[in-house]
Order: sequence, then C-alpha cells, then structure tokens
Amino acid sequence: MNKSRSRYPLFDHSRLELRRLVERGHDMTVEHLLPPASQRSLFEHFEFDDLARVIAVARQANRPVLIMMGGHPIKLGLSRYFIDLIKRGVITHVATNGAGVIHDFELAIAGGTSENVAKRIQV
Repeated sequence: MNKSRSRYPLFDHSRLELRRLVERGHDMTVEHLLPPASQRSLFEHFEFDDLARVIAVARQANRPVLIMMGGHPIKLGLSRYFIDLIKRGVITHVATNGAGVIHDFELAIAGGTSENVAKRIQV
C-alpha cells in the first residue's frame, strides 16, 4: 500500500485528552428543549410561509417530506419540534450527518450536548 504524504501537518494524538462524556459539561441540556407549543420566540423568515405551504400541499397529495440537516438544529434544542412534526405525519423522512447523530445520542445518553469548539479544543 502506497502511503502518500499530506501537505498538511498530521494531528498530534499525544496531545489528546479524553474525558468521560458526563465530565465534559454541556452547553445545551434537555432542560433547554422547548415544547413545540411554546410561545417563547416566534421564527420569522420571508420564505417561511411559502415553505409551510409547499409542505402542506405535498402532504395533502400524500407526497413525502424529507428534512436533511446537520447537528445544529439538534444542538439548539429543536428536537421536540422535529419529533412533533414526525408524529403528526408532516415530516416523513429524516437525513442527518454524523454531527446530528452525535448530538442526538449525547442528549439521550447524558442529558446534554455541546460543541463549543473554541471552549473545548485548546491549541
């Protein structure tokens, strides 16, 4: 097997300090998750009504509605909104990346999640 050299320096694993998940601390915990009925803050975007209309038309026609997202919506505490939309049949499919899976797993297993890179990774 031919090992090619990278023009980038290799990550120095000897400087890596592993900690248990519960010891790390979390910037967002399950207590931060708002229930979908919350009126705490309303989302406004000039295309939001159009998006809602397109989704409603799709579901009325028995068409699928797929959301594709990274971990950011989960780490911001929006999980319950997605769960509500899935239970009501509005969202029919969910696709996420590794960050989405990690944040969801951390919320489920440890009751919190975090990804404050500047705070957690020291150079």
